[in-house]
Amino acid sequence: MNYIGYVFSSSVLLTSFLHAATISGTFNPSSPGLETIDLTTTGTLNWAIFEGTGIANSKAGGGSAFSDLSCVAGNDIRTGTDASTQLSWTDGSTIATATGYRKFTYAFPFDTVGVGVSFKYTLEAESVRMSVFLVDFDGGQSLTANNSNLFSATVSSGGTFSQTVFLGDGFDGDHGKGWFDLEVYGSIGDEVTISHTLASDIPARITNVGIQAVTITAIPELGVPTMGLFSLAFLLRRRR
Repeated sequence: MNYIGYVFSSSVLLTSFLHAATISGTFNPSSPGLETIDLTTTGTLNWAIFEGTGIANSKAGGGSAFSDLSCVAGNDIRTGTDASTQLSWTDGSTIATATGYRKFTYAFPFDTVGVGVSFKYTLEAESVRMSVFLVDFDGGQSLTANNSNLFSATVSSGGTFSQTVFLGDGFDGDHGKGWFDLEVYGSIGDEVTISHTLASDIPARITNVGIQAVTITAIPELGVPTMGLFSLAFLLRRRR
């Protein structure tokens, strides 16, 4: 193969690697007590707050990249008002500025393994970091001793991630909180499906799980200059 072939094949291989759909995640259990998340600083590309089946607020100018919330295996979606994570922002589309926002959305019926909530996000960049803020509550008892939750994420063009977790106790011992940081690599327009469902439960504890908000930040990706260096390395090797 001549050096032109090396340049072409190296560029194609690197491009394919950069745009292969992959997803990975890290769970962040929150510390006890109320916690404040600034959506403006953590969602520089986009963000959304869910209320009922709809989106209560989103980033101004962020577009309609998020679907409404849907119920997984249940029959109803409800809104709570006292989440352990309070949200603030200064760039909202419906409500421009707010602090101390504590509404959240959860699925019904309670105490039912497999019941939860789900939404879809359409990639606005080829590499993004998604932070998905989760909630659950359990009838005034310690959450971590009683139930576990299943979190899963799937990219439409390939790539899946799932993990069973215990949400950390919140401000009053029964409102759990925690969030997943996901790194998603795909193509603009790919759909990422997120779901949060109850995985195990002690019966008759009024256990529900839900989602409060999601933030999106673009991850700088390797671009043409990097591809050029990769190709040049092959070229120099060929000329030796």
